[in-house]
Amino acid sequence: MSGFYEESMSNGIGWRSVLFISGCPHYCEGCQNPQTWNESYGTLFNENYYLKSILNNKMIDGITLSGGEPLTEKHIGELIPFLRKIKKNNLNIWCYTGFVFEELIKRTNPETKEILNLIDVVVDGKFVSNLKDASLRFRGSSNQRIIDVQKSLKQNKIILWEDDF
Repeated sequence: MSGFYEESMSNGIGWRSVLFISGCPHYCEGCQNPQTWNESYGTLFNENYYLKSILNNKMIDGITLSGGEPLTEKHIGELIPFLRKIKKNNLNIWCYTGFVFEELIKRTNPETKEILNLIDVVVDGKFVSNLKDASLRFRGSSNQRIIDVQKSLKQNKIILWEDDF
C-alpha cells in the first residue's frame, strides 16, 4: 500500500475512499504518483484497518483502487477477499489501471475474471502526457476510457460509463 484517502470526490463518482497500490509496470511519463512504481514503497496492506475505516464512514459511496497498478496478477489475488467484503456492503468499486480493458478480458487466470466481476467502473489505459487534458472528468489523458465493467462483460463489448451528472 502506498497510501489511503479516507474521503475523496475526485477519484470517481460520489464520496470515495481511495487505496493506492505499490508497484507499477507501466512507468508512464508524467505519472502523478511515480513513487508508487516501486513495489516496496509504502506499508503492508492491513485489510481490517481499511475495511473498518471505509465501513464506519457513512458518507462513503464506494472505493477507488489506484496506483501504482492494482491489476497486476500479484495484486489481484491480494485484493479479491477485500473487494468481496466491500461489495457485500453495497459499495461500488472503481479502478484505475494502465492496462486496457481488452487486455484484461483476454487474461485466462480466474483471479482476473473474478476481480472484473467485482469492479463496477474501470478507467483504463496508460497516462500519456502529450494527451493530458485537465478538462476531462476522472481521467488524466484523452486516450483513457471510463468503462462500465458490468455492462461490458454482459454485452461482450466495451460500454462506456455514463455520468448522470
